Amino acid sequence: VELLREVGLPDRVEVPKDAPDDLAGKLARNAIQGTPVPIKLNPRKIDEATLKELFEELICPSES
Repeated sequence: VELLREVGLPDRVEVPKDAPDDLAGKLARNAIQGTPVPIKLNPRKIDEATLKELFEELICPSES
């Protein structure tokens, strides 16, 4: 999250009210399934649970 701030990108993403309850989990599963080779070859080991935590930090509920 700090890196996003440093480069001037939003550090939080507002989620629509109709988004699935487990949005962070779905995003993590999609990332694992969609990029299996890059994730496996990444020197910093990451798993679905870690990705889910990262997505949970980045998403926030809709305020409207």
